[in-house]
Amino acid sequence: SVLSGSNIVIVGDSDKAFETISLLGDISARVPQIIGYRGLPEEAPENSVSSFLLAAENGASAVYADIRLTSDGHTIVFRGTDAASVTTGSGNIDGLTLDEIKSYQLWGENDRFEHLYPDERVATLEEFLDAFENLDTIIYLDPALRDIDLYADMIDLVADRGMSDRVIYVC
Repeated sequence: SVLSGSNIVIVGDSDKAFETISLLGDISARVPQIIGYRGLPEEAPENSVSSFLLAAENGASAVYADIRLTSDGHTIVFRGTDAASVTTGSGNIDGLTLDEIKSYQLWGENDRFEHLYPDERVATLEEFLDAFENLDTIIYLDPALRDIDLYADMIDLVADRGMSDRVIYVC
C-alpha cells in the first residue's frame, strides 16, 4: 500500500512507524505525520496524559484521543466502554460518574505500568488539553458518541484554550 500512494499507514509499534516513514520519504511529496494513537502505549498507560506527552516528546507530530462522556456529563479521554480493560476499577464507563472513574488508577491489575505510573488516572478532556496547551502538537479528538452536544462541548473547551487551529474532530 505504501507504493500505491496511501495516505494512512497504521502500525503496531514505533519502530515500524519510523521504518515506514523512511520508505515514504523517498516516494512521497507529502510530509508524513506520525500520530501517537492512544499516546505511546508501549511506554505508558494507553490514553493517559503521560502516554500522549511521551508520544509528542518522541517525535509524534499529532496525537489521537478517544473521547467519552461520564454518566454525570463530564468529557473524558478513554477508549472503549469497560473500565476493567485498562483501569483498576470495573463497570461501564458511560454508567460511571467522574468521581468514580477518578478513583481508579489507569492501569489494570498486575499491569507493567503499576510501579512506573502509580497515580495515573483517566484524564478529563480539560486536563488533556491543558497538558498540550503550550505544545505545537496536532490533536485528533474522536468522540465515541456522534452527539451534537458532545461536539459542542469539545469545540468550546478547545476554543477557550485558543487551540482551534490544531484540533481535528473525527466524525
